[in-house]
Amino acid sequence: MQRATTRTLTPRMAPTHWRQPPGTTSPLSIYNSLTKSKVPFIPKHPNRITWYNCGPTVYDASHMGHARNYVTQDILRRIARDYFGYQVNFVMNVTDIDDKIIQRARQQHLLDNLRTELSTLTQELVGQVRQSLEAYQRNTTSKLLGDQSADIEQLLQKAAREPGWKAEMVAREEKFGMWIDAMAASHSALTRAIGALDQPTENSQSEAHRLVDGASEVLSKWLDQQHGSTVVDHAIFKKLAAHWERSFFDDMASLGVEPPSVLTRVSDYVPQIVEYVQKIVARGFAYAHEGSVYFDVNAFDGAEVNGGEFCHSYAKLQPGSKANKKLLDEGEGALAAADGKRSPADFALWKKSKPGEPAWESLWGPGRPGWHIECSVMASAVLGDAMDIHSGGVDLMFPHHDNEMAQSEAYHNCPQWVNYFIHTGHLHIEGLKMSKSLKNFITIGDALKQHSARHLRLSFVGQRWDLGMDFAESAMAEVRHQEATFNNFFAVVKALRYERSAEQMIQAIDLGASVAASHPLSATFESARSDFHAALCDSFNTPEAMKHLLTLVAETNKFISAEIGALRVQPDGHSLRVVSAIAAWVSKMLRVFGLAEPGPPATGDLIGWNVCDPAEPQAMEHWIQWSSFRDRARKAAREHMLKKPADPAALTEALSALCQQQFEAHLRLLNLSPSDHADPASFFGGQDLHVDHLSEPLRSTLAGHLPIWHAFWTALAELSRPDAMPTAGEVLKACDQLRDERLVEVGVALDDQDDGKALVKLLPASMLLQARDEKQKAARERERQAAALAAENARKRREKILRGKTPPEALFAADPAFARFDPNGVPTHAAPAGEELAKSRRKKLLKEWESQKKLHAEYLAWVAEGNS
Repeated sequence: MQRATTRTLTPRMAPTHWRQPPGTTSPLSIYNSLTKSKVPFIPKHPNRITWYNCGPTVYDASHMGHARNYVTQDILRRIARDYFGYQVNFVMNVTDIDDKIIQRARQQHLLDNLRTELSTLTQELVGQVRQSLEAYQRNTTSKLLGDQSADIEQLLQKAAREPGWKAEMVAREEKFGMWIDAMAASHSALTRAIGALDQPTENSQSEAHRLVDGASEVLSKWLDQQHGSTVVDHAIFKKLAAHWERSFFDDMASLGVEPPSVLTRVSDYVPQIVEYVQKIVARGFAYAHEGSVYFDVNAFDGAEVNGGEFCHSYAKLQPGSKANKKLLDEGEGALAAADGKRSPADFALWKKSKPGEPAWESLWGPGRPGWHIECSVMASAVLGDAMDIHSGGVDLMFPHHDNEMAQSEAYHNCPQWVNYFIHTGHLHIEGLKMSKSLKNFITIGDALKQHSARHLRLSFVGQRWDLGMDFAESAMAEVRHQEATFNNFFAVVKALRYERSAEQMIQAIDLGASVAASHPLSATFESARSDFHAALCDSFNTPEAMKHLLTLVAETNKFISAEIGALRVQPDGHSLRVVSAIAAWVSKMLRVFGLAEPGPPATGDLIGWNVCDPAEPQAMEHWIQWSSFRDRARKAAREHMLKKPADPAALTEALSALCQQQFEAHLRLLNLSPSDHADPASFFGGQDLHVDHLSEPLRSTLAGHLPIWHAFWTALAELSRPDAMPTAGEVLKACDQLRDERLVEVGVALDDQDDGKALVKLLPASMLLQARDEKQKAARERERQAAALAAENARKRREKILRGKTPPEALFAADPAFARFDPNGVPTHAAPAGEELAKSRRKKLLKEWESQKKLHAEYLAWVAEGNS
């Protein structure tokens, strides 16, 4: 086996740049982290993609950073498969052996054991918690502040009292806020426990548990420092990893992320990892030291291979980070021992296990895999000596992915293990880095309590996958608006198709058929498809692609609004077929992004989000027929309004006839005999919906809606009684209440048209209820503002009227500036000398007197009305 050599490189031997794979280029280009540019995508095998994605290290709950990464990877994978037609072998690992898992498992195990053993609150337990708090302080804030943090209570008070100072500390060390929170929780629990010791109760065990739970963050770390080396059972570590692995995949399922084609776990590949490391050692790129094995970066970087055919290169992704000690240390893990490394850049392929760490046998003694080697071995085991795509979060670029490539290229003796490296961008929360210290840490479970999975996915589709994104409420509001736009568009098109007939609704839509060039939507549709394709070919530019979908929907909506009358009656239905084809194509493209509801794959002609009640076409016959009943009632009421004088008897007669017609039409739709149901009032007024003879799912669908329609029929029947004397307003109010308040509860929207015939749309009930609530809220706000304005106007009017309480002749009487007055009380001479007032002054005073006379008259009239 050839041993690589390390020497100064000649220009001919300089590390080669990225090598474009051989083969025919495709329209697709991808932003490649290896080149920092977009390059043509050429898979190793035509129409097939081998893809490895770095999976989770399972030790805690998944958060929105995970959602950003894995949902985005899912979107790209779906586009490659469902739009470009590639067969995608998508491999993902689960890291279930790792420093974080080891530490968390030990801490949780020791904490659980302590809790189980406690039967009462003791001074000893209080002392342990106090020691743990002091140790935590020494290992955290003291290193940042030195003597300033000597007194824990003073430190906590300062952090609470001076938010500016705390923010300054967080800027220096982002974990500072988290440290303070942990110390505050422990200090609070400790203070309570000390008080409880002085007042023993029967609940002493629960007090002990409260202390352990309150101080868990601090106490668990201290217990690990004291007793972590005694934890040796592999099952303890496996239990924690298995729990969080299940949690991770539950979260992924909730987000609509498809499972990988192949899932690998580190714990299943330890023998292969040992063999892999052996081969790297044999090639001269790794060395053993006291039970650990390290990759020799200096030996690898620039090494000539195969007589100068190519040279190895280290840190292809981030060459500028080669000497970044912080990143290098983070890559080695919290439990790493640096002793024995030839260079700080060297990294562990195999770690000697210390007491309290899981261990497997190897040539070098008991140990466990290094972090980076895991992915190399699992990817190689499934995909071979090279792959098309490797993906992960941008934070893994260095050292993890750079180390992966180095050790894999050393093992396979190849110049390029990965052809395309893609990294998803960071996620920030309202412009800030997501951090527990900043109190903006959002788990996926928490996010799904506030937003639907579709909303979250739409937010990721709306951002470039390779750039950072800001998860902000303003962005989510835009996402909700986009969803509503699509919902309304789909609902209108489906409603128009249902009006033609249920049979036409379920006919296939030919997406491949061309639209006649003369049709007004022809150029718009073709341009949208072309632009959408170009956007996805441009490195999966989903925000640009989404922009073209929304533009197409907007233009089609304009056409529908302008031509809705023709769309409803056009004999050949050509325009409706064009509109339907557009809606079906838009739906298909949204499904490419994974925005459809979970379930069996949708057929190509489905309009919407893959949500279609199998009974919908039949049920819509009923809703359209019932809507027609409402249309005719509205028409009768409006015609009655035009009659002068009003003729309630005629309206009663019209309503009575309409109710009888609806009863007969409803019986026909239900295939019921009129002879068996002679009394419409008892038919609609009872609890029996008369649908038991129907098959599922139509029976259940009708049962959920018919009570509302029956109540509407009963309301109009009441107005049609001979003694009812109904008004047109009462009829129209019943029709409006049905539309605005009742049907929205079951997801039916009646869109009244100028021709008097409502369009029956099916929309998510939640969306309609939200719109109704917002409309009612806006109406209440208008009423509140109107009431406030009226109250203010009334206050001003009362204030003005009360100014008229003084009779005009007494207006100036008490003013010491005047000495003499005319018979009406208007001043004529000034005080104290009694000189006559100037004509201009008297004119002004007279004007004031006349104004007061008018006000006084208004005041007297106001009092006469009973006001005071």
